[in-house]
Amino acid sequence: MFVIPCVDILDGQCVQLVGGKPETGKAFGNPFDWLENWCDEGADLVHIIDLNATLGTGSNRDIIKQLIGYTDARVQVGGGIRDMGIALDLAGSGAERIILGSRALDQSFMEDLASRVPRDRIMAALDTIDGKVGIKGWQERTNIPLETAFNLVKPFAGSILVTNVDREGLMGGPDTSQVASLVGNGVPIYVSGGFASKDDLTQAREAGFAGVVVGKALFEGKMSLKELW
Repeated sequence: MFVIPCVDILDGQCVQLVGGKPETGKAFGNPFDWLENWCDEGADLVHIIDLNATLGTGSNRDIIKQLIGYTDARVQVGGGIRDMGIALDLAGSGAERIILGSRALDQSFMEDLASRVPRDRIMAALDTIDGKVGIKGWQERTNIPLETAFNLVKPFAGSILVTNVDREGLMGGPDTSQVASLVGNGVPIYVSGGFASKDDLTQAREAGFAGVVVGKALFEGKMSLKELW
């Protein structure tokens, strides 16, 4: 599956943010309805993120576990997974992949996780802001360049998702120039942030990315999954 639709959940509702900023959130309704909609349109892999857990304002874990059981589609789950117990709980709930962001840079944590969960079920999420990696729900910026972070997480992750937060939710087209040089380094790379047209997706496919996570453009009807298969 090259195009992966997302279900980002804030306070129990599907919400899309711009640039990772909570005050920009736009609600789109019931996550179960959207999950069903994406599956009806042919998705066999869905990206579910707990925005509350990401931002440190609560948890939607129970809803997410219900969503995993609600569909036959494969699900990859992330958002605020900073505790081993939570990671193992979600891995045991039937998620295809668990997505680690802030803790992905903690090599001790990742080594421990990789000893408990098959590597191909671990996805490392690297969120870039002004070319550097951001953590803790995009609220903290590090001075770690993307390539350095990539090399830190590569030994423990079966796949890596790179999101350009500067482009997220703007539907103005992606900028994957920084991450394109990492393709072919032995781990599948997925990208997100700003995708809004078939041309954007074609360029990503031709660049060798394993897949693209798309959110706002699908929710706003700028792209239709039915037209992308």
